Parts: sequence; C-alpha cells; structure tokens
Amino acid sequence: SGGDLALAYLGRVELLPTGPFQDKSGADLTGGAPRVALGLAGGHIQHAHKTEGIGGDTPLDGGTTDMTVATADLLFKAAGVSVMAAGHMRSGTRNVGEAVDELGNPIAMEPAHDANGYLAQAGYVLPSTPVELALRYAGIRPASDTSPTPELNTVTAGLNWYLSKHDVKLQLDHTRSWGESGYEDAVGLTRALTQLAF
Repeated sequence: SGGDLALAYLGRVELLPTGPFQDKSGADLTGGAPRVALGLAGGHIQHAHKTEGIGGDTPLDGGTTDMTVATADLLFKAAGVSVMAAGHMRSGTRNVGEAVDELGNPIAMEPAHDANGYLAQAGYVLPSTPVELALRYAGIRPASDTSPTPELNTVTAGLNWYLSKHDVKLQLDHTRSWGESGYEDAVGLTRALTQLAF
C-alpha cells in the first residue's frame, strides 16, 4: 500500500511428534490418546504502515516500519484435556515519515512498538458431556525501554457448551485485565457469546 512495493514474507513449520491428527481447535471433544503439535512461525514486513504491522495505528510521524515477527506454540490434547501455550515477539526498525505539527515543524520519529507476548490456556471437557471448563492467561510486555506498547495482562475463566462440536457453541466467560499498575487495578468483563460456523 502507499504506492510502494513493500512485501511481507511469512513461513511456518509444524511438528507432530505423536502423529497427524485433525482436530487442532481448542477443546478436546474427541478424547483418546495424547496428541501433540509444535509450531514455529516467522514473518518480515517491509514498510509496514501501521504500528503493529497490518494492524494498529499509523505512526505519529507518518512513516513506516520494517518489522520482524515470530511465534512458537504448543498444543496438547488427551482424554478431554487440552493445553495450549505460545510465545510471540515483534521487533521493528522505523523509517521516519514527513508529518508535521500545526506549526509546520517535523514530528519526531515515533519509536518502534517492539513487544513480547505470552499465552497459556487449559481446558477440560466434562466426561460424557459437551461442556468444557477453560482457563486462559495472556500477557504483553514492551520489549525495549523506548517501546510505546503498554504492559497488559488478562486472565479469563470460561464455560463452553458445544452443541455441534466447534460449529455451534455457547460460551460464557469472565476476564480480568490489568496493566503495569498491578492486579489491584484490574477491570472485569463478563460475556455471553454464540459461535456459528458454516
């Protein structure tokens, strides 16, 4: 976009040490023997026009970012138990833009939004039912002293009812979110959701 020929390079490798399996969605609705999937992925985006690659805001100076992203993830399933974990990183080199303030002065280059992210989730499908109990933690940390990315932590407890496997699902969850000020300033959010897939 923006009239340039900026490209994005993406790749992913997945290892299945216990052999191939089909159901890589969250809950273990099929049960059975242990299944494990390990993944590594990476990407490089030239002249990203947003602070988070294809998402986020436009940098205040109007420039772009040469951005590298990577992730490593794990999925384990067995006998109704599911565990997912992942780590993510984003690192960028800024290309200053030509934006000016109301007085016509150049706006200083906004630092790259370098950050690391973490995710851990566990679920258990109650025996002989389509009901799952789930718990998830997710966090984001700025990866440098100059990164504008704020610290964020979330913990979510959920109850999922699978009416037709993952195609039709009712979900009730509650999330607590807090930043670097600590859990005492956490904000709560309760949601009731319906998922339909065709």
